[in-house]
Amino acid sequence: MSRPDVNGVETYFYSSAAGRELSAYLLDSLLEATGMNNRGVKEARFFVLRRTNMPASLVELGFVTGAEDAPRLADSNFRELLAKAVARGILQYIVDTF
Repeated sequence: MSRPDVNGVETYFYSSAAGRELSAYLLDSLLEATGMNNRGVKEARFFVLRRTNMPASLVELGFVTGAEDAPRLADSNFRELLAKAVARGILQYIVDTF
């Protein structure tokens, strides 16, 4: 593992308040469900975030090179937990925003 010290969850948005808010909802849901290291909500110019007409977030669900994250990510039950946390974050954002 080239970067075993890098572990945790982080979300990215690009320039919009709505994208920042969606990213915060997703991060909060993931942290609540997993207890993973909080790497924060960050702004970035990723193409997949810039080229949208709606709130967008890119989610890092851990790092396969991380000493803590790698074994978790190898577990299908943990991956399902992550997927459900992402879904809950999106649904809560919709309920609270619209």
